[in-house]
Amino acid sequence: LKCVAHVFGRDMFFDLALARVTDVLLCTHGAACYHAFYMQPGSSLLELLPFKYVPLQCTRFCGCIYVCNNSACSVL
Repeated sequence: LKCVAHVFGRDMFFDLALARVTDVLLCTHGAACYHAFYMQPGSSLLELLPFKYVPLQCTRFCGCIYVCNNSACSVL
């Protein structure tokens, strides 16, 4: 098991090779998750969303976990 911090966008070929061997990709919401398209089947993507971000709908592509307090709900 190896954990690597990497900034994508500096070397496209290295980025794609790294994504290909990644088991779990942790990225921020948006285009940063693009490299997940190059991951092996069975790999996992964990996308970080902005605080209190609530998508318009939950789909089969976006599983939603809500965290609620007394006044509001947000997606975890």
